[in-house]
Amino acid sequence: MPMSNSDRFNRDEMTGLPHMEARYAHWRPQGAWHREDQFSDGTLRLIALLWSLLEGDSLLLLEEPELSLNDAVVRQIPLMIDRIKRQAKYRRQTLITTHSEAMLSNAILLVIPTDDGSQIRGATGEEMAMIETGLSPADVLLPKARPQGIDGLGLFQ
Repeated sequence: MPMSNSDRFNRDEMTGLPHMEARYAHWRPQGAWHREDQFSDGTLRLIALLWSLLEGDSLLLLEEPELSLNDAVVRQIPLMIDRIKRQAKYRRQTLITTHSEAMLSNAILLVIPTDDGSQIRGATGEEMAMIETGLSPADVLLPKARPQGIDGLGLFQ
């Protein structure tokens, strides 16, 4: 049964297992259908991310959801999460860990390592002023997440 004009679920005639298919636009006038085993890693991760947001009502931790995705897509992930959470039956609390500048262009929380664990904080007034002048949250906040003593990891100094 087709979900839309460009994606559908079909049952394998031999095993009875469902398979997701999507039509990709390219040089052929009608595009081409591909099964999930032909999707890129990034496409599969994005589908899993979106599906996870719709299923369940417990805490959801997403670790580096930007892996294998184009930066233009990564910039949209926080917006997709927000839209899904507004429409979902259950609105799960979602925590995301990332070092992606593209993802952080739409986020304002910072996890700072301390001697006793980690501290989470929002942007300060000064940091928000820098963001409002045109700097991205990644430009303002990522340097503050840099571990102390990181330069000591180099073998040859």
